[in-house]
Amino acid sequence: NEIIEEEHLATTIAPGNFTEIKQVLEYLSKTINIELELKESEENPNHFIEGRVAKIILDGKHIGCVGEIHPKILGNFKIKMPVALFEIKLKNIFEKLS
Repeated sequence: NEIIEEEHLATTIAPGNFTEIKQVLEYLSKTINIELELKESEENPNHFIEGRVAKIILDGKHIGCVGEIHPKILGNFKIKMPVALFEIKLKNIFEKLS
């Protein structure tokens, strides 16, 4: 078994919803001059609200996800406000920028 280390960028908004975190991701995309695409996720990870989650695509590659955290997960941590987040693999971004 091999250990693989990757650098990721994660951003969270609390209180926040899918639309707000999507706007942050779009701003990041414009700032670094790359085109990120959002696609509806075929499978819905349990930690996101169904319909409020998407895959982040760069040059046809799935590099991350964006979504709104499910209320059950928030309840487990006694968080009383909505939370939205995205996470992306930086390797693909760095390759695109170089």
